[in-house]
Amino acid sequence: MYESMRTGIMLDIETLGVHPGAAVLQIGAIHFENGIETASFIQEISLDDCLQKGLLIEADTLRWWNRQDPVVRTQVFTGDGALYFTLLALNEFVENHGGATPIWCNGAGFDFPILRAAYYKLGLPPAWHYTQERDLRTLKALFPVGQLLDAPKHLAIEDCRRQLKYLNLVWEEHFQPRSQPTPTAREGAPDPRANTLYEETVTAAPVTGIGDPGISDIENAFDNLIKHINLYYGSKS
Repeated sequence: MYESMRTGIMLDIETLGVHPGAAVLQIGAIHFENGIETASFIQEISLDDCLQKGLLIEADTLRWWNRQDPVVRTQVFTGDGALYFTLLALNEFVENHGGATPIWCNGAGFDFPILRAAYYKLGLPPAWHYTQERDLRTLKALFPVGQLLDAPKHLAIEDCRRQLKYLNLVWEEHFQPRSQPTPTAREGAPDPRANTLYEETVTAAPVTGIGDPGISDIENAFDNLIKHINLYYGSKS
């Protein structure tokens, strides 16, 4: 049921907007099996090429980038890859690592719609179906983990690794099967001898009616009571 948490692709993008149609500056992806990274994909894309292909810059996102680490910003903004060939290479990466494998990102309303818009802008189909898409942000909200991770770096490949780390933590804390210890008698485990002892008790106990003392004791007490009554009234006559 939870196989998609153990093997799949983790995806992250860096953009100049938060809506479909925004310029995509960096794409990162890692393939993982049993929670372990097995292959990676990283490509910086030319901003000029994005603009020539009709993708856009959003002013708020550009101002946000101006507040980020200058080293990270320089790496993201100086890409020279062609958008068309980068998207083809991402398709090839997906197809070479399962094709139909689940694909995760941190926010299904961001990475997937923006990537699809870029694909469609260039007349390309993405290599995955929408039913393969998984959202880490929703999973984190439903199944929080106690351990905090480092803040996002806003480098696509590093964010992919951080997101995989979080996915593994959710698996370990909430879904990983755990062997259950055999409960002891003190912990309330049923005694396998209970039925036998009960049956022996029922079988061995004398039938004495309801309660204690037994019927014979009650009859003797009743006879003695009659005798005392007779003696008492006989002495009065």
